[in-house]
Parts: sequence; C-alpha cells; structure tokens
Amino acid sequence: MSPGQTPSPHPGRELDLVVESLGDGADALCRSGGLAVFVPGALPGERIRARVTDVRDDHARAELVDVLERSPLRAEPRCRHFGSCAGCRLQHVEPAAASAHKAERLRELLARRFHTDVDLQVRAAPDAYGQRCRIELTAVRHRGRAWFGMPPLGAGGRPLAIEACPASDPAIVAAAFAAADEALRRELEVVRAIVAQRALGPADSDVAVCIVATTGRLPHAQRIVDRAVEAGARQVLLNVHEGRGQRLFGRRDVPLRGAPTQRHRIADGVELVVAPTAFLPDSSFAATGLVAAIRALALPGAARAVDLYCGVGVTSLALATGGCRITGVDWNEAALEAARRSADASGATATFRDGDVEAVLPQLERTRPDIVLLDPPAAGSGPAVAAGVARLLTPEQVLAVGRSTGALLREVAQLAALGYAIERVEALDADPLGRDLLAVASLRRAH
Repeated sequence: MSPGQTPSPHPGRELDLVVESLGDGADALCRSGGLAVFVPGALPGERIRARVTDVRDDHARAELVDVLERSPLRAEPRCRHFGSCAGCRLQHVEPAAASAHKAERLRELLARRFHTDVDLQVRAAPDAYGQRCRIELTAVRHRGRAWFGMPPLGAGGRPLAIEACPASDPAIVAAAFAAADEALRRELEVVRAIVAQRALGPADSDVAVCIVATTGRLPHAQRIVDRAVEAGARQVLLNVHEGRGQRLFGRRDVPLRGAPTQRHRIADGVELVVAPTAFLPDSSFAATGLVAAIRALALPGAARAVDLYCGVGVTSLALATGGCRITGVDWNEAALEAARRSADASGATATFRDGDVEAVLPQLERTRPDIVLLDPPAAGSGPAVAAGVARLLTPEQVLAVGRSTGALLREVAQLAALGYAIERVEALDADPLGRDLLAVASLRRAH
C-alpha cells in the first residue's frame, strides 16, 4: 500500500478515517481504499477509528469505535439510550448545526431535482429537548420477561426497554411510565401499549393517557388510572384493539377518567377537539408552525380550497379560519368526525367528505378550488391522485406537505411533471434531534 493510501475495508477490520461530510441521516461519509464508508455517529472534519461491519460493491458500513479528533460541532447526548433507540439520531450534533445541515441538504436536493433556486425558509424549534407531546410505549413479552419500550436502532428487533426520554415533555413521560409500571404489575397479558399525549398549545395543557388493550375488560384498570392520575394525567382512556395488525390503535375507545376528547389550542383561531388516539403533529411548535406556514404561503384572497388527506383538520382549519371555504377528504370517518367538531369549536365553515381520495376526486371537479392542500400518508399520494389534482381540479396553487425530505421531493416531482412549478418552501425543524424537516411547498400552475 502506497503512502497516504487507506486500506480496503473488510468486515471486522478497524480503520482510521477522516470524515468528509454528513449524509441525509446520521451517517457520516468517509473513504477507504477507494470505497465510500458510512459511519453513524461521526461528524465532518473528525478523525475517527471505525470497525467495518458490512462491505458491498459500491460502499461499506462501519461502527464508530473512537473519536480521535473531535469536531467543535459535537454535542453530548442527554439520553442514556442514544445509539440503541431508533429515535433522536442527531443528539451528537449541536442543534443549530444539525438544523443548518438539514436546511442546506434540502436546498441542494431541491436545486438538483428541479434546476432552480427555490425560496426556502427554515425555522427551528426553540429547544431540542422536552418538545414532543406524545410518547408511545409498546408492550413486549419474551421468554418469561416483559417490558414497555420503543423501536430499536436497525431493522426489525424487539422494542428496546426504555427508562427515560429527554426528547419528550416531562409531563407525558411521567404519566406514561407510571401507567406502564402499573400495567406490568396488573394487566400484563392484555395491554398492548401505553400512550401519553399532552394537548398541543400552552405549556400547561392537559395530559391524557391511553391504555391500548386486547379486551375491554381490565379487572385492574382502576389501579392503572390512579397511577396515571397521580403522575399528572387529567384524562385516561381505554382503547380496545382486538386485531393482530400493525396499527397502534383499535376502533373502540372507552373513557375511564375525564372527557373522551382533548382540546388543542394550536394557533390563532384554530382549536382541535379530538380523541387522544388522533394523529397529530409531534409538538406544539410543529402544529403552530404548520398552520403558520400554510397561511403564509396561501394565495391572498383564495375563496375555495380542497384538502386531500385532511385527517382531523389541522391543515383545513389553517385556511378555513381565515374565511376560505374548505372541502376536506379523508377515508377515516373517526378523523372526519373530529375535524367537524374542531371546525365548530374554531367557528369555521368547512365540509368534510368520507372516501378514498382517488375515487372522490372526480366528484370534486365542479368545486374549482383556488388551492389544493395535499398532506398524504407516508406512502404518498401516488401518480393517479396527482394527475386528478392537475387535470380535474386544476387549482392555481397546490400546497404540498412533506413530513420528511423524501416525501416532499416525491410529491413536488409528481406535480412538476404535470405542469406545476415550485416557488417557495416553508420548512420547520420541529425535531432538531431527528433527521427530517416538516415542510410545506407552494407550487403554481404554469399558464
């Protein structure tokens, strides 16, 4: 091997490497023997020692053994589960640096994909820790042991036993862990998960705990309720999930303490009235920021809008509370009922329709909306829905919500191919410890 040349990677070999850059997630890019080597947990400019774990034709992967020369951007993770838990992959990076990296990465990808300099604005959460308003603990039973945990790092595997979660609001952590501890003692065989949700909005909002169980009969449910209330919960709900699917919640809720719904005051004029099982933004910053981004990007004076995949109505109410006539569409009837309650609570006029989005689109052709809001699930809207938006609804503007960089690029690319041009993106670094930005892209129809 000639001077200055690094050895070729082989599984088990330890290499001294210099980090070139940070990728989309927590993987740092190094090179050895002419091959790209990805090392989670390293930072640009650092000199590290890493052990090779996998070698492919075009790249290798390695685990960090030691940091020989430390980057000034390196931070000390606050969570004892960092490196084992699948969440909070960027705890080792100073939050401001992590946010700047994610913003620059999104800007580069937008420019490369759409051959234009997009007007991108990014706002970061004021604090990286204590922001998340929901915590989900999954019950695990294995070889005579039982615990509540979160997804582990890496593909598959049993949930990791969790003792703390500094990324989450301390109030929900206390309530969730108290309920989980009592569930382990009393209802081990039937409890599937414990979920705690703080109402979005003011910092002193109420906390609700949801017990997800395979049956509606829990002989010791009151003990779990009492422990959760002692830890600060104001509401406790039993969600009955009798099936074997991967969905977290079942279809039936049974209030055990307090009201069956929570009130979330997330922005000026926007109030949600939803069950603790509803899908919501992860934090108050994310919820208020999403509403603000939609309002900032929306066409001035827009009279009509269609909100596809509207869920419980967060995106719909961002415009409806300003006087825009909204038609929301979603397949989940429970979510639509929550959206209707929330529209009433917010004093907004909105219509919500149940059905598959692709199937409903032809029925909306006569609405002639000025704006279409597009906030699909993780799988994306798909080419058929994008085509229906462009050819049937023909809005002047589409506001596409992406809850990850990949999701945003996918939705924008579909619309760009159908004659819509991206003009602005409002992004939120709502999870400074995570890899993704929450973003809203504004696209205008080409004339």
